Amino acid sequence: AMALYGWSATDVYVLFAAAGLLSLCSALGVRRASKFFADHTQLLVGNLLLMCACACLIDTPRYFLPVARFVLGFALLRVSMPVQRLVTLSVYGKVIGSRLQGPYFGVLLGVGTLPRIAGPFWAVWAINEAAAPGGRPHLYIEFSSLLAAATVTTVLCAAYSHRMVAPATASTATLEPLLEPADIVDSEQPPPEPTLHVSEAEVRAGR
Repeated sequence: AMALYGWSATDVYVLFAAAGLLSLCSALGVRRASKFFADHTQLLVGNLLLMCACACLIDTPRYFLPVARFVLGFALLRVSMPVQRLVTLSVYGKVIGSRLQGPYFGVLLGVGTLPRIAGPFWAVWAINEAAAPGGRPHLYIEFSSLLAAATVTTVLCAAYSHRMVAPATASTATLEPLLEPADIVDSEQPPPEPTLHVSEAEVRAGR
């Protein structure tokens, strides 16, 4: 924003503060929406928001991005991130089950650090590569690539939405070995009659 529109550092700080509030409201909205919508539906909504954000932030060498469009795309981007992150973690935990969450969440967090490390370097390269010599930077390489990746992710999410659920036998598989045939009682059979236990002293007293 400072290079594109000549904003001051204070303007950028205000922008990021507002983006933080949007992310917080988005995260709270995910918690509320999880009571009414399935995980794959929320994930599709998050991907669509990301696609709209990327479309808003794409410019061309001959088209300069307006400030309003830049702010709108940045806001949609910040709203979509908590939705995708929270719902993805929820789906991931349900699919792998409770027994494998420890090692597999470690793998997920480890792999997730790679784009955080390489992403800023790639973003700076993409912006500088699109910029004309001595001119303003452009965003079309960066956000065109992100739009293509978001489109592929959305298609895969829609195609495999039926598999984004917990395994049906995950809750019963651990209980079956603990049940013996003698422990299974037929509900249609009448309960056994009570047996009266009388001691030998009571029998003699009765005589």
